[in-house]
Amino acid sequence: MSGANPARGEAELRIAGEMLVLRPSFSALVAAEGSWGRCSP
Repeated sequence: MSGANPARGEAELRIAGEMLVLRPSFSALVAAEGSWGRCSP
């Protein structure tokens, strides 16, 4: 899997030389879509 996808709310974080990808939970994505409406790419 490649790096973070900002369009999906993902972020990269380097800790002790290791790159980690942080991803929002499904419930967080659903809540964001409900409050902001669906976004077109």
